Amino acid sequence: RSSKAALRPEYMKDSYVDAVISDAVEKLGPYKDNLISISAGNHETTFLSRADTDVLERFITLYNCKWNANVIKGGYQGWLMLKMNKQGSESAADTFKIKFKHGYGGGGPVTNGVIQHSREQMWTENADIIWMGHTHDCYVMPTITEGADAHNYGSDPSRMIYQRVVWNVRTPSFKPEYKEGGWAAERGHKPKPIGGVWLQLNMKRSESGTRRRFMEAKLVTDI
Repeated sequence: RSSKAALRPEYMKDSYVDAVISDAVEKLGPYKDNLISISAGNHETTFLSRADTDVLERFITLYNCKWNANVIKGGYQGWLMLKMNKQGSESAADTFKIKFKHGYGGGGPVTNGVIQHSREQMWTENADIIWMGHTHDCYVMPTITEGADAHNYGSDPSRMIYQRVVWNVRTPSFKPEYKEGGWAAERGHKPKPIGGVWLQLNMKRSESGTRRRFMEAKLVTDI
């Protein structure tokens, strides 16, 4: 922060950055068995460019050492592949593919950033979820895509066409920004939801058109 008067009391010390990292390591300790990957957002990349230190790298290194964890550092964008196997089988029955990106822009006051998802879907292939954050909005918006796949379907054209769901997901923040004063109020921003989204995956043989999938997804907002 530009002024120490804006800091929480426990962070009012010369080693401000170290205090924040150590505090985060302690508070996230109980979740060591649930954390898989933590990715950079615009705050982390901005701090890196200005202070020449990677706070996310420092946090993950200290966290893994302190709690014997195996958290992986992700990028500003990337892919998560969730593989599920049939019981008693070592080969993957299906893979659920998540394209994630921290996000960009301010989020439209009316559209809440939905237009950004429409743009992302134009150049993203084979994603089951396109997941973004950044704007502090929250929504789960399914879209249906159509495709053709001649693999293993022989000469029967009716079996080549399939439809699939692409889930467009925006997760908010856990930090309340809308107050009597401060950044959100000064820029005319509206109140934003606080919370996240639960993804539930179940093994289930289903038909999407004529194309089989073994994974059923359910997304539930928790705000």
